[in-house]
Amino acid sequence: MRNFQIKRNQKIALFFPLLIPFSFFYWLVVEIRNFLFCHQFLLKSIKLNCFLISIGNITAGGTGKTPITIFLAKQFLKKEKEIAVIARGYKKKGNGFLVSNKREILLEPRESGDEAGLLAKNLSGVPVLIGRNRKGLTKIALNNFKADTIILDDAFHYRYLKKDLEIVVLDATSPFSNKKLLPLGLLREPLSSLKRADCFWLNHINLTDQEKLANFKKNLKEINPRANIIESSYQPVSLVDSSGKISELSAIFGKEVWLLAGIGNPLTFENLVKGLGVKIKGKSFFPDHHWYKKRDLKRILREEFDILLTTEKDLIKLKEISFPKPICALRIEVKIKDEEKLWEVLKIK
Repeated sequence: MRNFQIKRNQKIALFFPLLIPFSFFYWLVVEIRNFLFCHQFLLKSIKLNCFLISIGNITAGGTGKTPITIFLAKQFLKKEKEIAVIARGYKKKGNGFLVSNKREILLEPRESGDEAGLLAKNLSGVPVLIGRNRKGLTKIALNNFKADTIILDDAFHYRYLKKDLEIVVLDATSPFSNKKLLPLGLLREPLSSLKRADCFWLNHINLTDQEKLANFKKNLKEINPRANIIESSYQPVSLVDSSGKISELSAIFGKEVWLLAGIGNPLTFENLVKGLGVKIKGKSFFPDHHWYKKRDLKRILREEFDILLTTEKDLIKLKEISFPKPICALRIEVKIKDEEKLWEVLKIK
């Protein structure tokens, strides 16, 4: 297994003195930008005529925002809200901006990016739009799709729109890395920026020590006493193959599996699989948003196992690659510790 976090830390340690001025310059730019937005001087935020929710994080790398975005969009759908989702479309190859128009998916995952592709696949009845110009895309969502609720994915740092609810998703297993800003650490903003949050969403709470979790929540309250705290975990519910066929989790019980993932924190995926009664023969972990090529899977073919087990986000990037063994993705659901508190935060009944 290639441990990217260890390699990154080794590189940082090696070049630490050289990275200090870059990290300082990054901090300075972020602080000036935040100051201008806070005082609405030169950089200004506008209010939309809808309920605007931002789901973001303060670190570079995955905290599990996409499954949470899917979960929340489905909750608003149940309440018969006209919901739209707007994402960046990270690493998209195409020029299109409309991934899904409620009725059908218009862009392939390679054109829209893996996360936007996963959003569109799982959110039937919800328009999914991608692009850097969130302000322009919200106008399309309001005018063309009559949205009354818009979710901005990965938008904690996007401040040109005033949010009605600012949710910051934090990985409870590794919330702030080494607490240093890029490129010395993984922080995209200083921890003081968390004062802007309305809600801290602590993900993967089942994978961390409860004492550490309690201390983490205490630290968050010290930074921002007014913010609500929502706690969640992932629960495996079924399996899906590239054709869309759904199978029970029992279908892999006792099988020998090889894990494949290109997500921000692959260890969370591995920990979920460990409870499924399978034998993990090995694992191949790649950087987040990695697009697979035949050579990536070539070494795996030399190994003995029954099933290549991956995530839904990775499965959509494997469709074009032929593989002689079965490939299945683990489907998950977001489980909330205190659902009543969540409904209060979302302001829906």
